Amino acid sequence: MATAGPRIQSVNQEYQERRERIGALLEQFRLPDPNPYGDLWAWYGKWSSGDLPSYQSRREFISHLYAPLIDRLKRGAQGRGSGIFAEPTGWAKVDRALGEIRKRPEEASTEEQFQAVGLLCRETLISLGQTVYDPARHKPVDGVEPSPTDAKRMLEGYLASELAGGPKVPN
Repeated sequence: MATAGPRIQSVNQEYQERRERIGALLEQFRLPDPNPYGDLWAWYGKWSSGDLPSYQSRREFISHLYAPLIDRLKRGAQGRGSGIFAEPTGWAKVDRALGEIRKRPEEASTEEQFQAVGLLCRETLISLGQTVYDPARHKPVDGVEPSPTDAKRMLEGYLASELAGGPKVPN
């Protein structure tokens, strides 16, 4: 049964590119890639073969496929903490969010809890952008004024302005 989502032809390239990026990161950290499906047609062949007749059976299959990697990542993260922003930034909202981000992956065990970590990261970037961005000083790189939740444009404008450096003088 189809899920009424986009057709494989329209998203397969994006899936393959994402798989390449994920594979490269896993390789960088010397972690095995549990996903043997290099494209969506291979996955379609698996789930349509009759081995995985229901959404629940597919969900369980994927959970079991990724369980060893998730367990290894959890074991590796326990007790180590992140060296990123080990000291407070001085921005209360950002510091509170970073504290939550540090502890939540170790406590997460369900898909929804891991998704909540991603959402918290997104909200932290928005808070950081709102904290550092000054529309009078930081012009958007693409000329489009950022909305109050457009972390990308706020941070791009801030970084482009604050890290621009002076004019280059030939030797």
